[in-house]
Amino acid sequence: RNGKLGLSSHHGIHSNSASNLVIRDLEIYDFEVAAIHLNGFNGATLENLILGPSLQEVPLTGYYSGGRFLLLPLRQLLQTVDDNELEMPSITFNGDRELNLEEIIDNLVESMDLVYRVITGDVNEDTIIDEVQVQNNPNYIAGKALFMNEEGLPDGSSIYGILANSKGPAVFGFGSSANEIGDGEDLTINDVTIQGLRLLANEIPVLSFDKCYGADTLSTIQLGPFADVFDLRKTLSQTDAALIESHAVDPDILDHIKYIGNPLADAQIALAVFAQYTGNDFGFGGNIDDLLVSWAKGESTFPSSCADFICNGDVMFHTNKGIAGARIDGIENVKIIELVINDLVNESPLVSYACGNYSGPHNGGSTGQEMEEGGMGTDIRGIAFSRGDAEIIGPKSSVSNLDSFYGDTTGLDIFNDATVDFDVGSDITIRKLKSASKLTESQYNYLVSEGKTPYPNNFDLCTINIEDTSTVIGAVPEGKNGSD
Repeated sequence: RNGKLGLSSHHGIHSNSASNLVIRDLEIYDFEVAAIHLNGFNGATLENLILGPSLQEVPLTGYYSGGRFLLLPLRQLLQTVDDNELEMPSITFNGDRELNLEEIIDNLVESMDLVYRVITGDVNEDTIIDEVQVQNNPNYIAGKALFMNEEGLPDGSSIYGILANSKGPAVFGFGSSANEIGDGEDLTINDVTIQGLRLLANEIPVLSFDKCYGADTLSTIQLGPFADVFDLRKTLSQTDAALIESHAVDPDILDHIKYIGNPLADAQIALAVFAQYTGNDFGFGGNIDDLLVSWAKGESTFPSSCADFICNGDVMFHTNKGIAGARIDGIENVKIIELVINDLVNESPLVSYACGNYSGPHNGGSTGQEMEEGGMGTDIRGIAFSRGDAEIIGPKSSVSNLDSFYGDTTGLDIFNDATVDFDVGSDITIRKLKSASKLTESQYNYLVSEGKTPYPNNFDLCTINIEDTSTVIGAVPEGKNGSD
């Protein structure tokens, strides 16, 4: 209590399985995921809080953390090679580009370090290092394209003012966490303002080869050991990368794409190839298929006809959910006395069509995402009640000024068997909502003609949405007893 919490690459406050928690008289700002995230708690009071704005000068993309984590097993592997005086392993990528393990590690380190040094002002692009201007260094050029976040907004799957979740991680879909007795109960929110949340999600169509082995559904994706998704787009020329968007309608269109690579993708493939080179397993559960390795080495064509993609996920395959001022998911006995949510803007672009006009997880969407939703990274929800039950007390709560550039906007979303009880004289004022505010008429007409809306791109605008399985009871104010 009684302070300010700022500048976090994750949460302002994050707790698991807390009891009798009181968070009071605080300002929390400059976070990338949530101001307050509570999992599996029993008793929490949030009072007299100003949450936001979220961080809007994020210098690095999500790929950067993937690269840093990947260095851990790579360096351990290199050290074991040296300690055992083994021959340095090497790999020849497409185009006769041969690199040994040490060179692959050096390229990854230099690409990240140069970007970091430019961002922090230690050097600039005109600085000469080893007789080469930074801006002309191939590793800096590759690193800048991967790691530098020039837009400055968080690029992950979601951002929240308050995230109260029943138990366990909340990175997958709404309602996906366990919710037994004791898994998130007794939450009171009073005199809390949530403001200034921003998001520019980087949706990554995640590659899967399951169908190449006769599977009917997709469950295995290409990623490294730290959930670092292998982003096929970043390994190709711009011309080849653009073809991915047409793969759902033309499964053979990627037959002739060529691996160019980048320091991160080279390292992901190298770790998969060399993981057991020393007799120890340094793979740590990553999954880079032999079909992908063979293609990257130029030994075979890309298996386009059986390759497929899963959409609506971020750089760690977390399900995209957009912005929610407050997400109350699987929490029983919630009391909201005064909650003011204002100025939420989702700048995420139109969602990928690499998975076709998918509507849910059954036909190309991320595991655990909502049905009949399509892409969700562009969405905004003022307050999201998923499962559990909540009571609205008093007339002081409000949701206003929500703006999704290319997706849905919902002021109050009640779904997944949630129950909301309005006390006598209570209300949530909802006003000034925008959906698809940057979508032009010509863009919309194109999406319609190509079958790219209502799925995966949808642009619904709802003051309140009440799913059929959810209920609103009590002294329900006018306009709050049905979807609008």
